[in-house]
Amino acid sequence: MKKLTTLITIFISIFVLTGCVNTDITLDIDKKGNISASAQILSSDYLMKGIDEAKLKESYSNVEKITEPGKTGYKITENIGNIKDIKIDNNKDLSKYADLIKINQEDKFLYNIYDVNIMLKDYMQKNMSSEEVGMLGLLGSGFDLNFHLNTPLELIESNATSNSEKDGIHTYNWNFNLGNVDNIYAKVKIPNIKNIAILVVGIIALIGIIVFIIKKRKKNNI
Repeated sequence: MKKLTTLITIFISIFVLTGCVNTDITLDIDKKGNISASAQILSSDYLMKGIDEAKLKESYSNVEKITEPGKTGYKITENIGNIKDIKIDNNKDLSKYADLIKINQEDKFLYNIYDVNIMLKDYMQKNMSSEEVGMLGLLGSGFDLNFHLNTPLELIESNATSNSEKDGIHTYNWNFNLGNVDNIYAKVKIPNIKNIAILVVGIIALIGIIVFIIKKRKKNNI
């Protein structure tokens, strides 16, 4: 994920000098909890001539070149792992982005609630001068910055600009440009499978005890 962030930062810097860029960042979570992230960047052939494809492939395991009339780009994909293996508390990787990513976790017995805030607007305003912010307001409409989340879980809350559902997968889209970029907010409830299993086993055991007692009472009454 750090590599993707670095790559996007480089393209934002290039954009200030050269012009229009279309960026799509997608996070895919399948029904087994496996996560992959991809960054697709498309711009004019002139801009992309300065990108060394061989070096990209040295740095990233999955690089796909994209061509459209008058435009060239790349799609880079990374597998992040399974959601159950990602530790949020005291996560060293996430702590590096403390000013950018804020995650609050509320633990319940049957589920956990996660509040995720990606502070794009706040981060940019904090790390840029008022003149630079003003320049983005004037020129930023040429840089599309789109985020997509595909997940089997329906979000409790979000500020997504659009969403849809197909075959049990919920898709959430945040469509910005650098002139109107905003923070990204999402809230999700994830079942605590271990505790649910314990509860189900407990209920089954309780039912078994009740059935046993009823049968024993009937036997004693005969």
